[in-house]
Amino acid sequence: MKVIHVYHSGFYMEFAQCALLFDYYQGALPSVPADKPLYVFASHVHQDHFSFSIFTKEELRAHPQVTYILSNDIKRKYNRNFFLRQGVTETQYDRITFIKADETVCKDCDSGSIRIQTLKSTDAGAAFIVDVEGRHIYHAGDLNWWSWEGETKEDERRMEQDYKREIAKLSGQVFDIACLPLDSRQGERFALGFDWFMRHVETEHAYPMHYWDENKVVSKLLSLPCSEPYRDKVVKKDEIVL
Repeated sequence: MKVIHVYHSGFYMEFAQCALLFDYYQGALPSVPADKPLYVFASHVHQDHFSFSIFTKEELRAHPQVTYILSNDIKRKYNRNFFLRQGVTETQYDRITFIKADETVCKDCDSGSIRIQTLKSTDAGAAFIVDVEGRHIYHAGDLNWWSWEGETKEDERRMEQDYKREIAKLSGQVFDIACLPLDSRQGERFALGFDWFMRHVETEHAYPMHYWDENKVVSKLLSLPCSEPYRDKVVKKDEIVL
């Protein structure tokens, strides 16, 4: 299993029999083997998680075996005709599976199957839980403990409850890779969601994401006393092989 952090919340993961691409909207893509089925995910409609370039970018458009797994809020905003006006072909559109929160979908690939489950995001769309070739993968999308200065106590309490409720659904699961938001715009609250996840969900490797070019936020997390129990699980490289 090879994992590459492309940019922001975008990840490419390659396995023996297939490859996954999550929340790509910009950045240099690795070479995707043409003989491996490619599953392209978008967790929600926000422009830093979904772009029509997943259909029009040459190396993706030319791939012969692409399946698209898109959050249902993308379909609610853009109908079929809008997709076609953006350069998406009829064939590509027919390869899209739109998925809702709290839904399970199975797709076949050469290794047998890829199983996809979703959680409800605390912002928009869904988080993905993917089982493929014996690996258990989590991509949070924008499911996070979002907390902002100036919010009311009621808003803060509701967000905390919503986030903890979704993460509780992962109890007992063990993830090989978890891709988790770490957003410096939250100020001193930037690590709330990351820290809660790592303390309540067993995870072998945790990839910080959603920080654009502000990669110092990773060092900031690692300097916090709260990260000591899981510090060695936080991935600091753009690419790893497991």
